[in-house]
Amino acid sequence: MNTLFLIGPGGVGKSTVGALLAQAMSYRFIDLDSEFCEQILNIRQYIQRDGYERYVRENAALCSRLLAENPHEKR
Repeated sequence: MNTLFLIGPGGVGKSTVGALLAQAMSYRFIDLDSEFCEQILNIRQYIQRDGYERYVRENAALCSRLLAENPHEKR
């Protein structure tokens, strides 16, 4: 099973397209922004509190954790 990543600037539709692709391909869909908000804090609040550079590092760490916890899952 392959993993598909959608990467691009904010607001271009990655989450919308990703959810549709996941459904069409029977992949599990994980939205990194949603996971960040659920597991850590609202992104805007986090950046205000800790700065953008820290957010980038924490977001990368979260992505690594999610990949480790969900290796090549298919639903």
